[in-house]
Amino acid sequence: FFQADDGIRDQPRSRGLGDVYKRQTLANGRSGIWVSGQSTIAVEPDIALLHIGIEAREISVTAARNIAATAMNQVVRAIKARGISDDNIGTTRFSIYPQTVFVDVSDKFGKRGEPRIIGYIVSNKLQVKIHILNEVGEVIDSAAEAGGDLVRIDSINFSVDDPSRFAAQMRQAAAADALAKAQLYAEAMGVTLGPIAFLSEVDTPSQASGGMLPMVRSAMELSDSLPTPINVGDVSLSTQIQAAFTILTP
Repeated sequence: FFQADDGIRDQPRSRGLGDVYKRQTLANGRSGIWVSGQSTIAVEPDIALLHIGIEAREISVTAARNIAATAMNQVVRAIKARGISDDNIGTTRFSIYPQTVFVDVSDKFGKRGEPRIIGYIVSNKLQVKIHILNEVGEVIDSAAEAGGDLVRIDSINFSVDDPSRFAAQMRQAAAADALAKAQLYAEAMGVTLGPIAFLSEVDTPSQASGGMLPMVRSAMELSDSLPTPINVGDVSLSTQIQAAFTILTP
């Protein structure tokens, strides 16, 4: 054993090193070599998240709400008819707000523009989880036909239903990346890398990028007889860690 200057007793080093080393601690939180480790893998998605909505505009709130409710019920029935269960259909947003225009008015205070309510807009949005990816286009077509011109298709996001299946692989790769960086820096600086003293997972394994198809299309744009083509590509999963390694000095 060798007693380091900082009072911490080290474990004996391998005799192959030839020299006795002291370990610099990370007591002040910034000593040693600090690095980040990243891991990104491309995987085949197994779900599609379809963001679909209904938007109705009428003079009164009651009329707009009733029309939107009728259209949304028709859309949901059409989606369920494709074999999608209730637990894969969820409301993500519902709003009622006035539609206004500015008109010119003139009174004792002078001329100015003033907003006037001319009607109300009711918006109801759903997220639909689709597990059979080659049926995404058919689900879109069914929803557009059922909801008519009130349907809005916002986007499709392809993802992995259970990213934890890849967690061990991604964490091992992130750890290897951090260690490789630390070894490179130690070699470049002419020091000997010591054991790891700190590790924190910054980002848990999750989808990083890719798989998003923005659409923002109305049913009028989907009204022809051709099926909607949907092409599925890989999605990226990533994780990140932060690690700190001690520096050994002779």
